[in-house]
Amino acid sequence: MKKKLSIELNQDVYDRLLSRFQGSEDALISFVIQFLETQAPPKDDLKGLEDYLKSGEAGSRQYGIKGQGW
Repeated sequence: MKKKLSIELNQDVYDRLLSRFQGSEDALISFVIQFLETQAPPKDDLKGLEDYLKSGEAGSRQYGIKGQGW
């Protein structure tokens, strides 16, 4: 089942994207859909926040960067 998603873009961003596709909003929409389909991982590949935080070594700076407030 398809769902509709509406987004608001800054006018400058919209103009640059539309220019890239020579004024074709349909081509722009197709690009955005293709981009999202290829960049968004399947649900099974998504890690939860807890898994993400546990992926760093305890006491390392990298671990702190992952939200531990160091």
